[in-house]
Amino acid sequence: MRNTVKFHRTQLGLTQRELARHANCSRAYIIGLEAGKTPNLDTAFRIAQVFDKPVEAIFIPDWHRLKRPAAPATTPCKASRA
Repeated sequence: MRNTVKFHRTQLGLTQRELARHANCSRAYIIGLEAGKTPNLDTAFRIAQVFDKPVEAIFIPDWHRLKRPAAPATTPCKASRA
């Protein structure tokens, strides 16, 4: 999962310590997020609330890494003659 925590934090002029205080987590947790760690759901929502953004604007899943189910096999349809 990618995130834009550092970008939004610097846009607001917050230090890691200040963001941690507002989001009720540790500075070490913020450092981990900015290094690419995946947040727990509660913290993700609290951080998004600090930034006044939807959680999906801050934390972006790597959908391209997920395997998509194979398409069902199709057989050509024969036109019926009436």
